[in-house]
Amino acid sequence: MRSFSRKGILYRVEALEATGLVRAAFTTRLGGVSPAPRNSLNLSFARGDDPDTVRENYRRAAEAFSCRIEDMVLSRQPHGDLCEEIKPEEAGARLLNNELPRQRDAVMTDRPGLVLVTSHADCVPVWLLDPVHHAIAMVHAGWKGTSLRIAQKSLRAMIRCYGTDPADVIAAVGPSIGPDSFEVQSDVRGIFEDLFPEMDIVYTRNGRTTVDLWKCNELQLMESGIRKKNIHSAHLDTAQHTDLFFSHRAEKGNTGTMAALFMLTEPI
Repeated sequence: MRSFSRKGILYRVEALEATGLVRAAFTTRLGGVSPAPRNSLNLSFARGDDPDTVRENYRRAAEAFSCRIEDMVLSRQPHGDLCEEIKPEEAGARLLNNELPRQRDAVMTDRPGLVLVTSHADCVPVWLLDPVHHAIAMVHAGWKGTSLRIAQKSLRAMIRCYGTDPADVIAAVGPSIGPDSFEVQSDVRGIFEDLFPEMDIVYTRNGRTTVDLWKCNELQLMESGIRKKNIHSAHLDTAQHTDLFFSHRAEKGNTGTMAALFMLTEPI
């Protein structure tokens, strides 16, 4: 079984869905109604599309994911390190009305049927599943969030709220900008070298310095007690596959946004 596999307009996180406890997926840029350059499944209300166009794109993503937009919980992401437990009354905000979602970069729940949604256009999506306590977290880890250890902090939030044991957790690191594409200047390089001195995540080749955000998040999760065998990575570089994904870096900001989706299923 592969960790991720493409099915229609989604990449399914098979390593998580194989548990029978969740649905987990990542949208591509395919199958929507947005015009160029956000063609075609843009899921951001802040990239210039008409709101009704974005809502139609969400309806299509929801149909592919086998859920309702009424059950989707969106967030506005300030590239910080806050993980919050969602409230059922948040479901449908911005999709059914003009109510703005809350600001945070990670969300969690132990309620079946609610769909956690985070937005991505190069930033790293991290799924966390506690199969024992039936709880999940969905993390948006851009370079700032990664440097703030947001994946670790989200796991700690699950420990506080649900009694999660990291040794039980199954994690996935999804499509995002890869180690060959995330070129940085000296200031960002210094941040990662200072914060993670023992991690082999900064590379210099042919005069270019890049950071491996995939490995950085994987190593943080292992530091927190998640077993290496329970961490599954897509190793799909959004900046190198703009036929399938939006990439803020590769398309110089003139692009759309994808979504990571995560939902606990109803117990049988």
